Amino acid sequence: MSVGLQELRTHELNAALERVLAPRLAAMLHARGPGHCMRVSDLDLEVMVHLCQQLRVQVSGAQVYVLSDGRRASIPSDQAVTSTKLVELRNPLADHTLRPPLLVFIPSDLRAAAEDSFPRDGHLRMPWQGHVIC
Repeated sequence: MSVGLQELRTHELNAALERVLAPRLAAMLHARGPGHCMRVSDLDLEVMVHLCQQLRVQVSGAQVYVLSDGRRASIPSDQAVTSTKLVELRNPLADHTLRPPLLVFIPSDLRAAAEDSFPRDGHLRMPWQGHVIC
């Protein structure tokens, strides 16, 4: 017997997004070499925090953070990165050695100075527009 349409709750949608995006992002991070920078936006902050945590475990050699202005208690302090620190993490070390791949989640309602030095067209954006999650 079919149930018909049911309202999808936010936590159910977020969990489905995490199940789909975590392996894709992990694969992309594994495939990137030192010096590569990636940004992810347009996701719920809760999803960003959960994905950041998962990716840090799955891809231990990468740098994964959530951009923060320091005012959000929902971003764990070890996952949060300020715009100033983000610029530092993006740049090579003093000896010109490239840093590990960097992925930063940028909350859609956050406006920070880092956006000017982390432009949309200069870094890889994750291509999932147009994909349907079933």
